[in-house]
Amino acid sequence: MNRAEVNHMIHIALGCTNTNTTSCDAFMHIIIIIIIIIIIIIIRRSNRNPFNENQIATISEDCTVKLWTVPEGGLKESSNTPTCEIGRHERKGLVCRWNPTADGVLATAG
Repeated sequence: MNRAEVNHMIHIALGCTNTNTTSCDAFMHIIIIIIIIIIIIIIRRSNRNPFNENQIATISEDCTVKLWTVPEGGLKESSNTPTCEIGRHERKGLVCRWNPTADGVLATAG
């Protein structure tokens, strides 16, 4: 599939059926920017432990800081149960980071 075919499929998915693709292209760029921003927010709100690849810490808009453990061999099904809830902020969480040089040290900001 070439770029023109992909663009055509995106235009159809966005409902851009008119021949004036300029407005559809602008709309498509806005959608892509929004998706990138959402991905950045998700990345900032989760972090893999550098000393234990199976541990992931997350901070959420509900003010909770949670620790998740991914089983060896990966997930076989989706899970919404954390290993533990390790803290709360008074305001929504913004970022969490494991210390890259000290095992078990997690910094969060909200």
